[in-house]
Amino acid sequence: MLQQMKYICLFFFSFLLSSLCFSQNFWTYYDVSDGLIDNNVNDILIESSSKTWIGTDLGFSSFDGTSFTNYNMSNSALSNNNIKRMEIANGELWMITDNGLSSFDGQLVKNYTTTNGLIDNQVKDIAVDTAGNLWIASLNGVSKYDGLQFTHDSAKRAYSIAVDSNNNVYILRFNSLFSIAGNIKVFEIFDGVTWTTPAMSPFSYSLYFPRIYKTRNGELIVTGNNLDYFVKISYPFNVERINPKEGNNIISGIKDVVIDQSGQTWICLLYTSD
Repeated sequence: MLQQMKYICLFFFSFLLSSLCFSQNFWTYYDVSDGLIDNNVNDILIESSSKTWIGTDLGFSSFDGTSFTNYNMSNSALSNNNIKRMEIANGELWMITDNGLSSFDGQLVKNYTTTNGLIDNQVKDIAVDTAGNLWIASLNGVSKYDGLQFTHDSAKRAYSIAVDSNNNVYILRFNSLFSIAGNIKVFEIFDGVTWTTPAMSPFSYSLYFPRIYKTRNGELIVTGNNLDYFVKISYPFNVERINPKEGNNIISGIKDVVIDQSGQTWICLLYTSD
């Protein structure tokens, strides 16, 4: 059974740095020449110090710190090779694909679509609470899977979803600029009983296709497509823009940010070739 350690990173398995400020110039690159299944990486999930999962356009890989083990439709029951997001819930690796969800228990893959419980085959995002429940965001509603059955709230459409350490569920309702102006409801929060909208001061950042998720220390991070900054949100919803640097140079093309269990920060960049 897989052990739950939840941290996600998007788009390109690129390099490892020691802090959010990029204080240490230590870069390690991995690509297909090292055994990775595909260079077009969409997600990274750090399960433990000895196991990292990488989701790509052509399947998924596990990395033990030395070598990669690869899985796709040719050697597993995956219904689709395009792995967009990953989480660990109920002792299994869960993956968003172009055709619903797939789970992997370390040996077997099982697929989930609207024919066996999903509210929508086009899943936008997933998150896990402290009880191991899987929360699922789609444009047809927000769902929870407890390991046995799905429950749905079809009144809430969401592009991104996160769960804090108190099991409050956060959804991001728009797939455009990350901003607050007037009465636009960017966030909604579910405390297990009621959905509410937090009071936040107006702001606007050019985070196209934004995604919200929780870091190891409980802070909320919002990232967007191919930019040179990300946004940190701390309770009670203060918004801070962070421009990470490598030396004196601002890092550009940021897709996502991950803090692992040892406090190291993983940054994913848009992949480019020489």
